[in-house]
Amino acid sequence: MGKVKWTAIGLLFLVIVIAGIVFFAYKPQASPDIELRECKTLSYNGENAVNIVFFSSKKQAENYMNGLYGFEPFVSNKNVFNVYYIDDYNSECELYKGIALLCYSKSLLKTAGSCPNDIIVAVKDMAGGIRSSAYMNVISLNSKLPVSVFTHELGHVFANLADEYVPAKLSSGVKNCVKNCDKFEDKNDGCFSGCSEENYFRSVDNGIMKTLGSNKFGAFNELILEEKINEKSRSLTGMAVGSERECAQEQYHMIEGVYQENKMQVLGQKIVSGCVGGNGEGGFDYQVLDDKNNALSSDNFNPELIFTDVNEENGELMGGSASSDKSFIIKVPLIEGAKKLDVRKDGQSIAMLDLDKSDLEARPCRIL
Repeated sequence: MGKVKWTAIGLLFLVIVIAGIVFFAYKPQASPDIELRECKTLSYNGENAVNIVFFSSKKQAENYMNGLYGFEPFVSNKNVFNVYYIDDYNSECELYKGIALLCYSKSLLKTAGSCPNDIIVAVKDMAGGIRSSAYMNVISLNSKLPVSVFTHELGHVFANLADEYVPAKLSSGVKNCVKNCDKFEDKNDGCFSGCSEENYFRSVDNGIMKTLGSNKFGAFNELILEEKINEKSRSLTGMAVGSERECAQEQYHMIEGVYQENKMQVLGQKIVSGCVGGNGEGGFDYQVLDDKNNALSSDNFNPELIFTDVNEENGELMGGSASSDKSFIIKVPLIEGAKKLDVRKDGQSIAMLDLDKSDLEARPCRIL
């Protein structure tokens, strides 16, 4: 009887061990938070503000923000931005095509999750001729360039403003470069030939999207920016969080993909720790859908182009945008009842992905 009793106990113990293994194998687990660092606050204006996080010293972050606040509509909307900085992380950047600083990486995005992070700014000391860049929601700044380069790059990632010098490329959903001057609806400083492409028009002769020597965006561009400030500060996607919340206690989906020939291929999906943050601005968007295809959340982004800019001696900008050959990350909030992610360009689906919280690897996605 004693032997039978101990055999039963042994079997019960074995069942418990197997059940534990199965439970932890299928329970959603965030990847290790070794990337998370101390998030320091430069200015805080509430939960519904737009969040900017700098990978830089406090002084550098202050200098760039003071430069931005010299431009309308930002000078009138200082209370719409929360500004943070992380000064103990060495951003691993690349010299993109040998000409531009590019700090966009999975590691940088994960570490940015230490803070609320709609816009991410990495600052590095490079040679004076190396361009700064903007890709998705990441701005990579060469500290040797004028402070105003931050304001220019912010125009790209915050409001999808195109370069107003020539030549450059136009991305989907651009509003500041138009085919016909009537599009400005008399809310402009004029109508001037050349806006990324020769046959497009810009609304201001020498705005910050054309030259770093400017002190204005121009009336029409200010309206675009004001619209984005109002839209993003309402936190429609639920991404912005208050400084009282601990980002280390948050989780989100990190989805990696590539975009080629009007198709998106998903390379991987993980649930990671940190504040979800934003993805930038552009003609692409995603919708988080429930089991009845109701949209629970959405956000815009632009994986098409990498913007690179450097100033010439006369203050004029050169560089332009290049078609991206890099993979990109979409950060998606964890939402109760979320089942699928519909990725779209100009309102048309280009990929559909299952959002299964019990699966840390990407399930097969449907390419449309």
